[in-house]
Amino acid sequence: MQTLQHFITILVPLATPMLAGPGAITAVLVWQQRPDIPIGTPLLFIAIITARLGIYFVFYFAEWIRKMMGVGGIRVVTRLMGLLLAVIAVQFIVSGYIGI
Repeated sequence: MQTLQHFITILVPLATPMLAGPGAITAVLVWQQRPDIPIGTPLLFIAIITARLGIYFVFYFAEWIRKMMGVGGIRVVTRLMGLLLAVIAVQFIVSGYIGI
């Protein structure tokens, strides 16, 4: 039980920056690259509010989601999210290379 509590204590500082850290800030900056589109800012605010609501509901129903998915389902989703993150990283690199 001591190691589980220690592991949970370590996860909290690591998980928090993922919500409001460099990735979120970069996403907002990339979205705001085109200030000439007047609908861009309201859409950005709608996207931020939608993401916040989605995160709230995932956190609120986290225990139920964990029970429904089980260990195997969580592993599959973890690998899919890792793949999605890799795709986004490659897209950033390609976009930066094309911009040069």
